[in-house]
Amino acid sequence: MESTWFARIVENANDVIIVTRARPTSGDGPEIVYVNQAFTDLTGYSAEEVLGRTPRLLQGPGTNKDTTARIRTALERGEPVRTEILNYTKAGTEYWIDLNIVPLRNAEGELTHFAAIERDLTAQKRLQADRDRFFELSLDMLCIAGLDGYFRQLNPAWQNQLGYSLDELKAQPFIDFVHPEDRDRTAAETAKLAEGGLTVHFENRYLAKNGRYHWLLWSAVAVPDEEVIYAVAHDITERKVAEQALRESEQRFRSVIAAMAEGVVVQDEDGFITSCNESAERVLGLTREQIMGRTSIDPRWYAVREDGSSFPGEEHPSMHSLRTGVPCANVIMGINKPDDTQTWISINTQPLFRGPSTKPYAVVATFHDISERMKLDQIKNDFISTVSHELRTPLTSIRGGLGLLRGGALGEMPKQAQELLEISSRNCDRLLHLINDLLDMEKIASGKLK
Repeated sequence: MESTWFARIVENANDVIIVTRARPTSGDGPEIVYVNQAFTDLTGYSAEEVLGRTPRLLQGPGTNKDTTARIRTALERGEPVRTEILNYTKAGTEYWIDLNIVPLRNAEGELTHFAAIERDLTAQKRLQADRDRFFELSLDMLCIAGLDGYFRQLNPAWQNQLGYSLDELKAQPFIDFVHPEDRDRTAAETAKLAEGGLTVHFENRYLAKNGRYHWLLWSAVAVPDEEVIYAVAHDITERKVAEQALRESEQRFRSVIAAMAEGVVVQDEDGFITSCNESAERVLGLTREQIMGRTSIDPRWYAVREDGSSFPGEEHPSMHSLRTGVPCANVIMGINKPDDTQTWISINTQPLFRGPSTKPYAVVATFHDISERMKLDQIKNDFISTVSHELRTPLTSIRGGLGLLRGGALGEMPKQAQELLEISSRNCDRLLHLINDLLDMEKIASGKLK
């Protein structure tokens, strides 16, 4: 009964089981006397096709010769042997097995047979090959390190990035490659990993063989029971250099903006002010806190046009540029300050775009105080108007009087007097033309000339 159970177990086992005679081990090798169903399922050979033949029929061009030699030596000595070996199916397909051969002896202790127990490793080998390929080809720097502080395994990206050979990197503690200013942080992060923590977005600097430091961005996890750390590092040196250049550029930009005599404000796509310089505070008479967050349609601006009419917020230059994507230039606006004084400003705007988008994501407005200029213009216009009118009336009378004299109102004039009257009349006409031109200029400036 027990032998029947044993036969059923062997026949239905998931592992391949092959039984061969013990001799001969040389030449073609021992003969197969039994295979179970798992053998047929794996190799494609039926039992009838292999009985009486040697297991060596499963070997092929990729089978390692050193491995087969070690197996042969163990069989000749009647010793057990365990190894991994590449075999071939009936169709010629490669498959890997974990091979465990044990000698079988009779009651007298004589070696009669060998039993080979084989487990299919093909899927495992493929997975390992894929993992190794990923490890070798990854552009990121992959590593396995011990909690003792040494690298155990590194992929080629380490050599590509830092210039050291992999053996050089594994020969000394990894902390030796870390920038002195980053070592305490790195040691603390390693200690955290040893306690089961997780490393995400940790940055430090590693020394390259050429003497330069590379910025690395780390993600890592440890298996404390195995005293192993699995980590991936990404070289972010170029990004760090770009970030530093950007910070320096922004600092220069801020310095230029801060030093500008013109007021500068930046408004987002909804019109809210997100940035301003000190000149903007001075021109508008507001603090930075009072300016930030305002929009053009805020009624507290009390904006007016040159003619004194209301300047609606939605028509302000910034809102126009945000709506149309078109810059505005030299737009004059009057605004009331908190102290109830009015300031006149000239505004230029420039919309900002991202990539090919035609909708601005922000607008920059620059403006300067033209209140003094407006006052001077008004004084000039008033002066021109006053002078023109004050001169025109007497000149008209003088011109009329000269005309009467030339017409003989006082009788015949001497020739020399006639010439003087002609000269006076021409000069009077010239002055009247000049005054009329001044009046026309005043009308043009005030928009009254049609």
